[in-house]
Amino acid sequence: MASLQTLIVLEQSQVSPPPATVGTRVLPLTFFDFQWLPFPPVHTLFFYELEIPKTQFIETIVPHLKKSLSIALRHFFSYAGNLILFRTPTKKPEIRYVEGDSVVVTSAECNLDFIDLTRNHPRSSNKFYPLIPLLKCTTKVSDFITILLGVKV
Repeated sequence: MASLQTLIVLEQSQVSPPPATVGTRVLPLTFFDFQWLPFPPVHTLFFYELEIPKTQFIETIVPHLKKSLSIALRHFFSYAGNLILFRTPTKKPEIRYVEGDSVVVTSAECNLDFIDLTRNHPRSSNKFYPLIPLLKCTTKVSDFITILLGVKV
């Protein structure tokens, strides 16, 4: 009998660009962005095999990763922003970043076979679904809908 797939969340936090470095910014979507709107979001998983204790990973590696991500978000703030879809067809969708927007970073461990997940061979995509973070629900405001963009370490 196969063991149950378990995912243990070690830490979950919000990472924003450094304070007062971006401000409120709006980026209109380009012609090439519009072709991706009808498709579901792309989920990216990063796998790290480390030969260090879990406590050292949480206390040393994760803070450095979050600090690096925060600095990178200063230049790539749109990843922390939200996709805004307007109800009127005259207004085009946009990516809006407001001071305080952030990316959720989740550090987790699981009992899945690391070699099987990372090796270059065909396998069922169902093995990866327990590792994909759930995105928050959309928010409906009077004249637009906010879709949260979303990082799992």
